[in-house]
Amino acid sequence: MSKGDARGFAPLDTLVRELELLDGAPGSFVEWENRHGAVRRADSTGAGLTLTHDATPEPVNPGQLEDVARTSVQ
Repeated sequence: MSKGDARGFAPLDTLVRELELLDGAPGSFVEWENRHGAVRRADSTGAGLTLTHDATPEPVNPGQLEDVARTSVQ
């Protein structure tokens, strides 16, 4: 639960856990950045989950979201 514009570091397991909690929590989001500076954001909407990367939002299911998280930070 970050506040402000400062970013923090968290282990991959923390990211995955937060993404699992996102489904069914409309208005919530998780944003992460990898070591290359690529930023991704997952949002929970009333209709499901969206993943935004390079300003392009796409619908995603929870399993896909976890796969993207794991591969994007490697």
